[in-house]
Amino acid sequence: MVRRHRVDDSVSKAISRTTRTDVIVVDGIGLQPVSPDAAEGFYRRVDAAYGRRSLAVSSNLHPPGFDEIMPKTLATATVDRLLHHAHVVVTQGDSHRTAPACETTHDRSPRRGHAGTTRYASSPGKCRRQGQG
Repeated sequence: MVRRHRVDDSVSKAISRTTRTDVIVVDGIGLQPVSPDAAEGFYRRVDAAYGRRSLAVSSNLHPPGFDEIMPKTLATATVDRLLHHAHVVVTQGDSHRTAPACETTHDRSPRRGHAGTTRYASSPGKCRRQGQG
């Protein structure tokens, strides 16, 4: 986003448009390293929302690990703003995307998942149940 808008300096306008919403959701931070422009764009979005808008970020990294995917200076500033006034929710367990593969009409008895989610498992051989190796 930053590189594309840098020529006409419309980055501020683009960020301003997204920060007009009540909640900003950023999904999948940390799946792969980001370019310097993307890291700057993420930081600028977090900074623009800081103290003014709700921001939900999902990541497979704990916040201190953000310096693995972006420059340390930007990572530190971004994490500082993300964690101040934050409610951190850490989830564990299997991906919710794999649950449909485990559903069956034969066995619809609920089994409790790690994060309080209800999962439906078919036969023990097809899907691993909670507590089984």
